[in-house]
Amino acid sequence: MAGRLIRADDGRPQAASFCYASAFCRPFLAMTKYLLLLALGLCAWWVWRSLRKSGGKAAHRGREAERMVQCAHCGVNQPISESLLANGRYYCCAAHLRESGNDGG
Repeated sequence: MAGRLIRADDGRPQAASFCYASAFCRPFLAMTKYLLLLALGLCAWWVWRSLRKSGGKAAHRGREAERMVQCAHCGVNQPISESLLANGRYYCCAAHLRESGNDGG
């Protein structure tokens, strides 16, 4: 087909308009579209995964271990921020503080 000559409207010989490169370009361009979509998908997955990991680590770092104390009445362990202190002893609730007879005064 490429070696065959055709005549133009003015009668001059002209080469056929077949490009061998286009035979290779069409499948490559079709495949490139899918490769681009795959690359974009992988990038989106990587960003989502890195955001998810960094969010979990930041939340875990902000929360430090708190000292635990034992209730002087029942022996239940609880964080020191949730316990009641009276006369150097920790209690889990106001009822246990009252029952022990240590009202703090």
